[in-house]
Amino acid sequence: GYRAPRVALLGADQVTLQEAARHLAQAERPVLLVGNGGRHAAGELLELAEKLGCPVATTCGAKGVFPESHPLSLGIFSFGSGPLARAVLTAPPDVLCVVGSRLGEFSSMNFSELLKPSRALIHIDREPTCIGRNYAAVAVVGDAACALSALSAAITAPAVAPPPWCVELMRREQRLERPQASCSATVPIQPERV
Repeated sequence: GYRAPRVALLGADQVTLQEAARHLAQAERPVLLVGNGGRHAAGELLELAEKLGCPVATTCGAKGVFPESHPLSLGIFSFGSGPLARAVLTAPPDVLCVVGSRLGEFSSMNFSELLKPSRALIHIDREPTCIGRNYAAVAVVGDAACALSALSAAITAPAVAPPPWCVELMRREQRLERPQASCSATVPIQPERV
C-alpha cells in the first residue's frame, strides 16, 4: 500500500538527509540506482560511489551517466539488463539509493518485490509525488547533484575499495548476456555494441 513519504527539502530538512547518510555509511551492501533525473550529477555520483565503494547501476534513460568502464559499474538495470545488474540489485542490497528515477515499470522490472532492500530504500528526486509511490522510502526531495553532494559531505569515512560481496558477484556474473556482441562488426549492428 501507499505510504506518504517523509520529505527532505534540501537546505530545509537536514534530519532526513542525515538519516539517508547514516543508512549509506552503515550499509554492508549499498547499491546506487540512477535514473534520467540524475543525468546532470555525474561528478557527484562518481564521488559518492567511490567514497562508499558502492556499485552503481543506471536505468536506460541514464545510460552513460556513470562510466561503464569503472570497476563499480553494473551497467543498466531494466528488463534488458545484464546478469550482473540483476544479480546485485535483487540479491537484495541492504540499502538501495535511487537517484532521479520514478521506479516505474521498466526501471523496477515490473515493480519487482526483489528490488526491496533489507534495511532502507533512499529515494532522491525533485518531484515529491513520485517518491514512495511504489516502494516505501526515506525521501530526499531536491536536485540530484545537490543531494548527492550533501550526502557525500555528510559521510566522513574515507574512500573504500569495492566490498568483497560485490567483487565476488562481478567475478561470477557477466555484465552482458552476450559479451562477444559488444565488439561484433556484424550488420545489422548488435544492441550490445551500441
